[in-house]
Amino acid sequence: MDNEEESHIKWLVEKYSAMLAKYLNQTALIEDKIDEILTHCFLGKSDKKWEYIRIILSDITFSNKIRKLDKTLKEMAPEISELFSKEKLTDRLEFIRKKRNLFAHSVLNSSPKYISKKRKDEIAVLNPRDKQPHTPIKIREFVKWSNDATSVRKLLTEYLTKIEGTEVKD
Repeated sequence: MDNEEESHIKWLVEKYSAMLAKYLNQTALIEDKIDEILTHCFLGKSDKKWEYIRIILSDITFSNKIRKLDKTLKEMAPEISELFSKEKLTDRLEFIRKKRNLFAHSVLNSSPKYISKKRKDEIAVLNPRDKQPHTPIKIREFVKWSNDATSVRKLLTEYLTKIEGTEVKD
């Protein structure tokens, strides 16, 4: 391996690590907001809020939380549910979840064949179990995904504020 390839590997690792950290952080914050919204819908301003999150919600998958959030808002906070639908948040959350799972179960493709291409516009990941490469991810696409995750988190925060400011329907 020559210095140029070593330099490219270093660039790939740094770029991928930074992108991955930002995206996974956003998804964790999104999941926390979903937990808070669900908790508020069922417990309001109860002192038991954090126990509910820790005991009940911590064992529910992200996918199930998305479905439960959609159903809960439809039944208990219809005005927020309308905003949720208008913004297509269920679809956006599912997309975010799928990408999070892709990154959580993949590693950076550092094969000599890929490294030799010295691409600066994409990152390639592969599944470590079967060593099958995924389609390379264009960095501009990744940035778009990350920006959307940030936007979704902000919307969820806004909805939580609205829910906390109103009485949730029994």
